[in-house]
Amino acid sequence: MTILSSAGNVASTLGLIVTLASSIMAAIPGPNDLRYPDNIVSPPVVCSEEGSFPHPRNCSWYYRCVDRMSVGYLWTYHFECEPGTVFSDELDQCVHPFDAPYACRPTATTTEGPLKCTGVPGTCKTYDICQPSKTKKRMCTEIICPLRTPNLSCGDGYAFDMDLQQCAKIPTAGELCLLTCEGVAGTCQTFEVCRPKKEEKYMCKEIRCPLRDPTLSCGNGYLFDMKDQKCEKPPSPGNICGAADNISLSDVGILSCSYNGQIPKADFVRRKFCKDIPLCDGKIFKGKTEVCSGYYECEKTAQGWKVHQRACPPPLVFSFDHNKCGVPPSEKDRC
Repeated sequence: MTILSSAGNVASTLGLIVTLASSIMAAIPGPNDLRYPDNIVSPPVVCSEEGSFPHPRNCSWYYRCVDRMSVGYLWTYHFECEPGTVFSDELDQCVHPFDAPYACRPTATTTEGPLKCTGVPGTCKTYDICQPSKTKKRMCTEIICPLRTPNLSCGDGYAFDMDLQQCAKIPTAGELCLLTCEGVAGTCQTFEVCRPKKEEKYMCKEIRCPLRDPTLSCGNGYLFDMKDQKCEKPPSPGNICGAADNISLSDVGILSCSYNGQIPKADFVRRKFCKDIPLCDGKIFKGKTEVCSGYYECEKTAQGWKVHQRACPPPLVFSFDHNKCGVPPSEKDRC
């Protein structure tokens, strides 16, 4: 029996055991180390001293040599830099390729530009974007990047923008250009709508749509709204600008109410509420102005138009010329 009598003998024996174990493991078929790619760990790098060193076969990897047990045997650990960076032996950290002061740095005379990632076939898609501006984006959910061994991907809801060379949000449905239908000439008309809001509606009875051969149409009582790209009921006559309903005020007269005439200027209204006041500048006649003590206002309800008699708060008077209440002429301005 051999008795180990010194620390040197212990270290030597332990090193021999570890070496034999490594040789046995290397003979087993399959990956050399499930934590790292085969080309990183095989053939193994040689540790001659403690420290961090660039990997000789892949610039984006480096390895660290550590004497964990202080017995003279160096353990090897492999590390990978962040995407797009390489390990700098002089700076002892991962840096951008052009900042690396060793052989992995691209030469200054290169004409290929920055190292770019490429999309994995079958994972890329081109998006036609209309909002906020019209453009096209080529985006991939998986990419292959220089100096990186495995395929890379962005997080949920993101994809790699091939032009920007960075992860970006996948465009939403509201940002994409949709296939739009076109109206058939002679079947379209424009509606000037005032209610519930003032807008212009362009609607067609017949349309032609992409990927559809025949001419299409909406159901009875419906038209195709070209802006919203869907079938809708056309505006009712009461909601169209200029549409008027005549309302009879017993023993007084008839008012024509409409959305663009909600304060009617009928002659009987002027005779009932208004009078002309002559205006003078000293003794010089300057003309007349009309002042009204009241007026009628039309209101559209679910049951139709209603008329209300209105008056301005004192001392204001109503002017049909300005369609609002105002200050009456002073005594100094009157003749």
